[in-house]
Amino acid sequence: MPIDQDGLLTASVEALESVEEDLRLRLGSHAAHAVVAGMTLLCAERGEPWLEQCAQSPHVARRANDLVSGHLADTLATLGFDAAFDELHRRNLNDQAVHRIARILLDIEPAHRLAVANRVVSRAADPSVGAFTVPTELAELGGRVAAAMLPASKDDTTPQMRIGFDPCVGCGEMIAGLGRVVTRSPGDFSAYGYARSAETLAIARTSVALTGVSPDGLRLGEWLTQPSVAAPDFHYLVSAIEATPWRRLEPWVSNELDLPALPRSSDSSLLYLAAIARCISERPQSVAVVLVNSAALTVGPANTGDAQLRRFIAETGVLNAVVTLPGGLFERTSMAPTMVVLRHPSPGTNNDSFRLVDARDLAQRTDRRRPSLSPEDIQLIVNALSDSNGVPHSVVPTSLLAQDGRWRIPPVTRRLHSTSSTATDVVEEERLVDLCEILPGRNRVDKDASDAHRERIVRAEDIGQELTPWSELKRSTPRKASSVEVLPGDIIGSISPPYGRWSLVPDGYGPTFASDHTLVLRARRPLSMRYLLGYLRSEGAKGYLVRMFRGTIPRLDRDQLAELPVTHCPLPANYLDDVLSGYDAEVARLEAEIGQLRHRVDDIYRGASSVEIAARIDGLHGITASLRSLENLNGALRIAKASFPYPISRTLRAIDRTRSPRERYHEVVHQGLETISTVLTVVSAATARARALSGKSMKNWAGQVARSGATIGAQRAMFTEAARAVLSFGSAADLGGIGQALGDATSPAVVAFEQLLVERNRIHGDYPRSDYEFQQRLAHAEGAMAELLDGLSFLARWELRYAESIEPIEGTDGQPDFSGRFALLRGDNPDWNMADQVSERPLYRGRVYALVDQRELVDLHPYLLVRDCPQCGAKEVYHPDSFGSTEANLKSLDRGHSQTCTDEWILKSLREAFTAFS
Repeated sequence: MPIDQDGLLTASVEALESVEEDLRLRLGSHAAHAVVAGMTLLCAERGEPWLEQCAQSPHVARRANDLVSGHLADTLATLGFDAAFDELHRRNLNDQAVHRIARILLDIEPAHRLAVANRVVSRAADPSVGAFTVPTELAELGGRVAAAMLPASKDDTTPQMRIGFDPCVGCGEMIAGLGRVVTRSPGDFSAYGYARSAETLAIARTSVALTGVSPDGLRLGEWLTQPSVAAPDFHYLVSAIEATPWRRLEPWVSNELDLPALPRSSDSSLLYLAAIARCISERPQSVAVVLVNSAALTVGPANTGDAQLRRFIAETGVLNAVVTLPGGLFERTSMAPTMVVLRHPSPGTNNDSFRLVDARDLAQRTDRRRPSLSPEDIQLIVNALSDSNGVPHSVVPTSLLAQDGRWRIPPVTRRLHSTSSTATDVVEEERLVDLCEILPGRNRVDKDASDAHRERIVRAEDIGQELTPWSELKRSTPRKASSVEVLPGDIIGSISPPYGRWSLVPDGYGPTFASDHTLVLRARRPLSMRYLLGYLRSEGAKGYLVRMFRGTIPRLDRDQLAELPVTHCPLPANYLDDVLSGYDAEVARLEAEIGQLRHRVDDIYRGASSVEIAARIDGLHGITASLRSLENLNGALRIAKASFPYPISRTLRAIDRTRSPRERYHEVVHQGLETISTVLTVVSAATARARALSGKSMKNWAGQVARSGATIGAQRAMFTEAARAVLSFGSAADLGGIGQALGDATSPAVVAFEQLLVERNRIHGDYPRSDYEFQQRLAHAEGAMAELLDGLSFLARWELRYAESIEPIEGTDGQPDFSGRFALLRGDNPDWNMADQVSERPLYRGRVYALVDQRELVDLHPYLLVRDCPQCGAKEVYHPDSFGSTEANLKSLDRGHSQTCTDEWILKSLREAFTAFS
C-alpha cells in the first residue's frame, strides 16, 4: 500500500520529521537525521515486541544497532548512527526522543513500517541533509508504468525472473518502487544499478532490501564511465536523472559514448537519456521509464547539442510515450519533471509516433512544501499510457518534433482532463517563456527621493485591475545594470499572492522601473498582450499559479512560470486586441452606468420638498421595471435577439412567444434551424463571391436552388465548405469571422448545427407524438440551439442594411462617392432604424448589404432581397428558394407570405449569381 493512500501514514512521516526538527536545534542537522532515520530503521527491523520495549524503557535502544548486520548495519554506519546516538545520550535527550519515535511507529500497521522507514531514510526534513531523493509516489508511478508497458509474466501462474536496472540509483527509490510492483514471489526479481557515492549506495541497498529484494546488484560508480556503458540484460529500466554538470566525465563521454553531440555542460540528463535509448534499441523485450527535468527536453535552439541529442533519441525508434508532470513534486526544485517512456518496438512494428499525456493539472498540495500525486492521479496516468480507448491522450508523429529544428519533446501539449484526440489537433498550447521574456524587477523605493525627476517604481501593491496612475507612483532608486524598465504593452505581475495579480502597462505610461517583488512579461514576437493578460487572470491559470507558490512566505517561482501553458489562439494579434479592448470598454461603460444608477438613491434625499422626494421614488420604480427586461445580459439568446441579423432575431422572438412544448419544439427545430441555415448560406455565398471561391458543395447547392430548391443539408455542406476555403487563405482573409466559426468540423457551431439537423430529420418515422415526448426532446434541442447561437456570435459583426436611397456625391479625392440611406436589418425590431453610409464603390437602391466589422460593405444581392408583399403590402425579407427560366420562388424570412417573382431583372441577377458557382 503506498503511504500516501492512507492519511495516517503521511501523518506518521510528518510526525517523525517534527521530532527531527526538534533535535536539530540540539544536535545539528546531520546528527538529528541520523538519530531519527536510524531509530526508524531499527524499529522496523526488530519488530513489535522490541518496539514496545523501547516505548516503555527507551534505554534498551542505545546499543540495538549491535544486533543488526548486513545492509542495515552499513546504512547505520553511513548515517553515523553510533556517534549521533552517543551525543543524544550525553545531552540526556535519548529517552524522550526514543519514546516519541516508538510511540509514533506503534500507531502504524507492522506491514507499513518498512515503507515509512524507507521514506524517512531517503527524505530529510532539512534540504541540507541527504542526497537527491525521489518522492515515494513518483517511484510508485515509475514502477507501475514500467510494469504496464511490459507485463511481468505472460502466465500469472508461472514465475518468471525479471531484471530491473537503474543507471543513476540515487537513494534507491525508483528501483525499490519497481521491486514492490513487479515482485510476485521471493527471488523472481533482481535489482541492479550504479550509485555515485558510498552514502547513497548504502541507503539505496537498505531501501531495496526493505522491499524483500536482494540489493547485491547495486554498485558504486558512474554508469556513463563504465566500459561501453555496461548494463545487464534488463527487462525494466527505471531512473530519475538529476540535472548535474558533466564536464568531469568529459574524457569518458567523448571516447566511450559515441553520441552525435554533447549537451549543455550544466546538465547531464540528455547524456543519460541518449545512452538509455541506445540500450533499449539493442534489447528486445525491454522498457525504460525515466524522469528528467523538462528543460532538458525543450530548451535550446536548433542545431545545438541539446537539439541534436533529442533528435538522436527520437530517431532510435524507441520513444513510446511522454508524460508532462506538475512542477514542485521534488523536494528541492520547483522544475516540472517529465516522464519519458522508451520501449523496444515489437516485431513488425515501427515506432513512428508516441503517446503524449499532459498531467500538469494533477497533484494536490499535501503540505506547505510540495504537491503530490494521489493514488487516483497515478491510476489515471497509467491508464492513459496503457489504454487505447477512452482515456485522454494525444498521439504525436515523431516527425512533428523536427518542424522547428529544435526537436523538443514534447513539441506541444494537451491536458489530461481533455478528451481523446489525434495528432491533427494537438497544437493548442505554448509555453509562456516561448511567448515572452520573463524579467524580474530589481529596483526599490527611494526613501530619500532627492531627485524630483527620477523614474517611478511599480510595486506589488500598485498592481490591480489597473495599474496605479503614473503620477501617484513612488520614486525609484537609481537605474542599475539589472534594472527592468516597464514599457507600454508589457504585462507586470506580483510574485506574491493573491494569484492573478497582473496588469497591462497602458500607452503613455511614464518612465518606470519594476520593483524586486514583480515580474515583467515582454512579448518576443507579435502577440496580443490583452489576450495573454486575460489568460493570466483566468481561473485555469490561477489554479496553475497556486501550485507554483512555494515557501513559508509564498513566492511565485520564475522557472515554473516559464513553463505555464498558454492556450493558443489562431486569430491575428491586432484583431484580438481590438475585440478585447472594445469588450473591456463596453463593460466599463456599463459599470459606470450602474454606478450612476446607485447614485439615484442618494438623489432622493436631495429633494427640496416631500412632493419632489415622492416623485424621485416613483422614478426609481420606473427604472426598476425597465431593468427587469435586461435579465441574462450574457445569455446567447439575448445577445442574438439584440445584435444578430433581423431574420434570426425575429425567429427567436417567435420562439419566446410559443405557448406549448409542441409549438416551441417546432419553432426551435424547424423554423429556427431553417432561418439560421438560410442566413448562414446567404453570408457564405456573398463571401465566396467576394473572395472568388468555388467548390463541389457550393456547386451542388447552386444547382439545387436552380432546380427545385436546396435542402438544409445542402446548405450546411455549402457554408462549411465556403468557410474552410476562407480559412485556408489565413485568418487575415476571414471575412467577419465566418471561417473561424464554421471552417472546422469540430467547432461548437458546426457540432450544434449537426445535432439540430439530426433532430429535425427524425420527422421521418421518429417524430415526437405526446406532450411528454415533445418536452423531453425539446430540452436537448434548446441546449443545442443555445450552443449554436453562442458559436455563431460572429453574426453580430454582420450588420444587414437595406438601401432605401442612394445618391452620388463628390469624394474627398475629387472622385465620385456614393451616399446611401439605409434601414438596419438588425435585432428584434420590426421598425428598422435608419443610418447613413458613404462608399467609394457604387451602391444600388433596393439592395441588401452587410457592413462587416463596421469597415467592409458586402453586397448580398440577390441572395437576400427586400420586397413588398403582394398580399399585405408590407416590406419583407426574402431569399430565393428556387428559380427557373421564367420565375423565381421567393421565400419570406419574416415568417410572412412567400411570392413568385417574374421580374426579369431579378431573374437575370439570380442566373448570374448562381452560375458563378458552377
